Amino acid sequence: MCACESTDNKTSVSDEELAKEAAESLKVLLDTEQVQPNDISVALDALTRLRDKLEHNEQERERLESEIRRNRALIDKAKSHQERLDHEIIEAKLQSSELLAARDAVARDLARAKKALEADNEADDLSHVLSDEVTRNLVNGNVLDSENGKHNSLSGTENTIEADPVSDNRDITEEEDPEKLAKLIAEEMELLNKAEKELVRVLDDVNSIKKRREEIRQKMKIAQEEW
Repeated sequence: MCACESTDNKTSVSDEELAKEAAESLKVLLDTEQVQPNDISVALDALTRLRDKLEHNEQERERLESEIRRNRALIDKAKSHQERLDHEIIEAKLQSSELLAARDAVARDLARAKKALEADNEADDLSHVLSDEVTRNLVNGNVLDSENGKHNSLSGTENTIEADPVSDNRDITEEEDPEKLAKLIAEEMELLNKAEKELVRVLDDVNSIKKRREEIRQKMKIAQEEW
């Protein structure tokens, strides 16, 4: 092999070829009794190229080991990054599921609160109707009491007149019958008492409904703020 071979060609020669060439050169020196300067030069050149090749191989091995370590570090970093991403994806899915569940729960709560509020509004309207009806009954009862008082006054006046022969001789009508009139007044008083009790109950229901509606409104407000 020519000693003027380029560096690229030297690096392309295999280790076995360089070792074989160096061994043959040394063998020539050992077998020759009168060693020629050219033989020594050839042997030194072969040994030098073998040494350079070994040094190049060592440097290449170190470079490859360094590259392997760097690649392993990159792989470990990529794995760690992938594991972190996987963990974040799992956490995001869990949070998404929790948020969806919370959203559905809030939606159900809002729907129930809306229905309850509508029911309370209907009950409130009904209570107003009942309250108005009871109030009308009370007013009608007071008017009836006033009319009954007038009847009692007229009846008493008629009873005190003794000299009127027309009054003594005429028949007492049903409306002027004292017993029936007293019975009618008693019935109206009983109705009035019942109406008063009903009014108290209705007012209590109204207050309870208003309180419950306010609580529901507060819950809806809190739910909407959280939503």
